[in-house]
Amino acid sequence: AAEFATYAGGRLPTEAEWEWAASGGAQTQGFLYSGSDDVGAVAWHSHNSPKGPQVVGLKSANELGIHDMSGNVYEWCWDKINANRRLRGGGWYFNVEPSAVAHRGGLNPDGRYRPFGFRVAMNAAK
Repeated sequence: AAEFATYAGGRLPTEAEWEWAASGGAQTQGFLYSGSDDVGAVAWHSHNSPKGPQVVGLKSANELGIHDMSGNVYEWCWDKINANRRLRGGGWYFNVEPSAVAHRGGLNPDGRYRPFGFRVAMNAAK
């Protein structure tokens, strides 16, 4: 994470940061999805939102009060495997399985992808 040390603005979270936040951080209850074992309570996916993403916050939050870390839009992370940047969280265009906190995906970020988005992370104040 040394490359983040001098960066003053927001950035993509690392996969580890994303998973910590999605799983509920220190308050985690070990849910399969971010905030619940009931995917319908916390995630938008192809079975309940087949035409596009939804407004953030319509589903239940996780233990940290964060909404939509499972489902709605896949979220880009900082980490890369070869040319592919990691994606986490699943989304409205996909089946339920990728909405699980532990699910990992990846894609080369060289184009426009409608079902993908991002969440901004900030470095902690020193």
